[in-house]
Amino acid sequence: MEAVEEGKPYLFYDGLLARKTQEGKETFELGVTWAIPLAHSVSENPQGPYLDGAINQVELQGYLGGDALVKYIPIQGEDGEDVVSITLFRVAVRKGEERTAWVQVKAWALDEEIADLLRKGTPIYVQGEYRLEKWEKDGQTVYSPSIFAKKVVVGARREKDLPFW
Repeated sequence: MEAVEEGKPYLFYDGLLARKTQEGKETFELGVTWAIPLAHSVSENPQGPYLDGAINQVELQGYLGGDALVKYIPIQGEDGEDVVSITLFRVAVRKGEERTAWVQVKAWALDEEIADLLRKGTPIYVQGEYRLEKWEKDGQTVYSPSIFAKKVVVGARREKDLPFW
């Protein structure tokens, strides 16, 4: 694969890889298989260049690393919404070594009955968007990759259980 250039748009085809940081923390990265340049898809606006028709879609299948955490987020002038936060894990095997990839998943306005089914060890399928969240903690900028779920299927274990569009 040729080297990619910073600031230029590409279509990436990839998969999740479990990694350990220098501090020993488990994390995940996207392992790129293909990178296809999209030179004719860049437009400009006052904020700078952006990609026309960009696709940000992630599909994962794994097991819950813990019970779902439901938080109520008040929205000014409205009733507010519930957000469900879950940790999904996938066991990855690479060169005979088994490692776990932990992925933070957030789902807005998930049905309460579905949220009650999300218990540790439950197999699930998630379709959503990759986002890199950013905040300040103790004067340091902290980044955390998350998946914002658009669809959650509880109990999906095999390929034949998964929805097809």
